[in-house]
Amino acid sequence: MLTAGQLVTTNDSYAGTVDVDNIVRELIASGKTWKSYAENRDDPTLYVQRHDPLSYFTDVVNSSAQMQNLVPFSQFSADLSGDNLPNFSFIVPNLLDDAHSAPLQVADAWLQQNIAPLLTNATFQNDGLLIITFDESVGTDAANGSGKSTLLRILAGNETPDDGEIAVRKRAHVSYVEQDSVFEADATVPPYEVASSDALGSELSNQPLLLMCASGQTGGVRFRYLVIRRCLTAPAAAF
Repeated sequence: MLTAGQLVTTNDSYAGTVDVDNIVRELIASGKTWKSYAENRDDPTLYVQRHDPLSYFTDVVNSSAQMQNLVPFSQFSADLSGDNLPNFSFIVPNLLDDAHSAPLQVADAWLQQNIAPLLTNATFQNDGLLIITFDESVGTDAANGSGKSTLLRILAGNETPDDGEIAVRKRAHVSYVEQDSVFEADATVPPYEVASSDALGSELSNQPLLLMCASGQTGGVRFRYLVIRRCLTAPAAAF
């Protein structure tokens, strides 16, 4: 989801390639550099490809030049100290250091040892952005992205972080639309909101400007309506 913008598979054993639009494709098109730094990349007991999503993309697999950007994590410290980090870095700790198969204290110690130097790097402090994600939850917990949306909720001000501060660029606005859109049974879409945007797509483009039951639309249409409603009703907080 984070690197392709859509759900491709939920199969942990998936061994194929992925040809949908993705972050590597966009970086290449924009003339930006990238690398995936994976710890113990050559050790099948500590490295699993499903934690290294960039390695699935056809933009990488079908290009010998792009394949060179799949590197061991040991190269990260050298690139950092040599002021040679790419525009986009994807870091993959091994199964112990990512808290998958070891206590959280191990992952915390790994972050302090390996990521703390990045935070004190002058180049990174100038315009860098660090995002840390954790992909662990009970298998039956699917609410709100199984916890994966917590970072977004913190950025939107819907959750309070345990520590640190949130910095938002000047004139930037952050908003949050819940993953599970809930409408009352008789909720309707006001005609002016339908007419205010083409983003609802062809599903509604030929509809008369009448009150329509929001709960009767498909999930995609409901979500797009939620975004439009947010922009119209609270533009100062819209993303």
